[in-house]
Amino acid sequence: MQGSILVVGVSGEETATIEKSLKSAELWFVSTEAEAVACIQEHPSIRIALLDFTTSISLLHTLSHYPIHSIVLTNNDAMEECKALSLGAADCLRRPYSPELLRIRIGLLADSLMGEEE
Repeated sequence: MQGSILVVGVSGEETATIEKSLKSAELWFVSTEAEAVACIQEHPSIRIALLDFTTSISLLHTLSHYPIHSIVLTNNDAMEECKALSLGAADCLRRPYSPELLRIRIGLLADSLMGEEE
């Protein structure tokens, strides 16, 4: 898996898990929507965003103006998944998730984006 991934609203141990899981990707960690937009504008190679559900509601609308596809991290709640998907998320991943599942989901999304660019 290659490419740049924006990670919004995660912290602590989860940050370390994401870093270990996605070693081959360039990762940009931010906390807020404003920081996310600034990062996207500064790094136009970002095509995937990994979002904490609590930061995703308004951010998904904002990201719809950019060529970015999002995976939302939810708290094992089907209602959160439904909300995120209805707002434009490409996928959701329930916590706690395995590092392998995170790699697979990001890889599948990256592969589908490569197919769109061809």
